[in-house]
Amino acid sequence: MLYSVKMSESTEYGDIDSIIDTDLKLRDAIKTAKQNTGDKQIFITWFRAKDGQHGYYNPDGNHSINGKSW
Repeated sequence: MLYSVKMSESTEYGDIDSIIDTDLKLRDAIKTAKQNTGDKQIFITWFRAKDGQHGYYNPDGNHSINGKSW
């Protein structure tokens, strides 16, 4: 399973999502997320190709369909 790190920022025009990095191993995704935390919301997302499932890897170490910011 590969992971992506995404940033979400709220603006007066709505939420803006940006991809920081993709196709990462979990260890690298966590490192990237921790380096980019600050005033913006950072999420680690995953995609499992065998069944098409999408979700989030959360700071508590759980994979979930509900994301929590790093």
